[in-house]
Amino acid sequence: MKRLNDLFLRSSTGLLFCSVVVGSFFWQPPLFSLLMALAGIIMVYEWYRLSTTKRVLMATPVYPIAPTLFIIFLNQNGDSRHLLIYLFSIIWAFDTGSYIFGCVIGRTKIAPMISPGKTWEGVAGGLVFALLVFYAVYFIRCYTLATLPHIDPFAHSVLVIGICALGLSGDLFESAMKRSAHVKDSGSLLPGHGGLLDRFDAILFPVILFYPLRDILVKMLI
Repeated sequence: MKRLNDLFLRSSTGLLFCSVVVGSFFWQPPLFSLLMALAGIIMVYEWYRLSTTKRVLMATPVYPIAPTLFIIFLNQNGDSRHLLIYLFSIIWAFDTGSYIFGCVIGRTKIAPMISPGKTWEGVAGGLVFALLVFYAVYFIRCYTLATLPHIDPFAHSVLVIGICALGLSGDLFESAMKRSAHVKDSGSLLPGHGGLLDRFDAILFPVILFYPLRDILVKMLI
């Protein structure tokens, strides 16, 4: 019963959060950038709470400030904005699939000392879900813009798996930071999720590569 209540709370908060992010992205791009800037400020505060040494604190310009700025910069250009659609869709699908499959069939722990809830079965389910969502978004975009799809199953699948791998790395990295700081969540802003770092940890790692590779990715996906 508790697991069902937790799932309901997590789903409700996640749906509201996604609605705000997606709504501002599509209908008010400047508002999306403003919200990301505010989120960045909050994440810096959460990162400060997790930083147990001065050396870790000195990394703040690299994480989480730089990735947050990259998201804002990508939002300023028409083509690169489409990359954010793919990035958020893939990571959220991977996160959702991993959580659901992990709860249902998860057995083999990935890193029990860092994040006991994450399992390889969940990751496998998350990858399948992420691939399905990616191709759905790709074909919907092609249909909406009346363009012919140019699918390269191998290259696109490798890209999705790479993004998910970076997302998982970001998730585990933040979990390790929370362990070292002896806290369960980075904050309490999002019921069922914790803080904004808990929600964006899987986004911040892949966007570090997304921004410098944006021209290549635009040719590949747009």
